[in-house]
Amino acid sequence: MARNEQVSVEDVDRHYSKAHERKYTPAPRPTTTNTGHTSGPTHSTSSSSSNIDVDGKQALRAIALVFMIISCIGFVWMVVPAFWMIPMTLYYGSCVKKKYEVGFGFKIATLFLVNPISGILMLIGG
Repeated sequence: MARNEQVSVEDVDRHYSKAHERKYTPAPRPTTTNTGHTSGPTHSTSSSSSNIDVDGKQALRAIALVFMIISCIGFVWMVVPAFWMIPMTLYYGSCVKKKYEVGFGFKIATLFLVNPISGILMLIGG
């Protein structure tokens, strides 16, 4: 059975705004007391799916970038592969510098199109 109710734009706006009024409240951060002990939650900042710490991930990303640069230099004599290797290396270099995460597809494309070692390091590094 279909409803024959008419819904006004104001009703939709009111419902939409009420549904999205929730405010973001960050989790409490641990505070250090004068004795050096922390109070509050004391959990690790690394993700539970990976045992590699943040500095380790940055190191893997830097190593992957070095291998990408070496591949670009090694295959520069091949003009066609350079058309995708150089832009991918430049993009990944800017992501490493800004500490952005690249997508899974980019990691797989690097694995097959640029350098297998770089792609594997990207996949391991998260």
